[in-house]
Amino acid sequence: MLDGLFLLLVLSLLMAIASFIAGALPLSMTLSSSQLRMISTIGMGVLVGTSLIVIIPEGIEALYG
Repeated sequence: MLDGLFLLLVLSLLMAIASFIAGALPLSMTLSSSQLRMISTIGMGVLVGTSLIVIIPEGIEALYG
């Protein structure tokens, strides 16, 4: 139980940090349109990837539980 909570907290923290960095970069420097699109894509990928890392194991556990 505690391992799952720890993993969830770590993933949430990493997702928050990565999202903050992806959102703060365009505000701190001048970026071209393609660079801005790349940073936006990386930020979306981090959010989707982290959510899937949490959701898929919970769904499998619910199916077999």
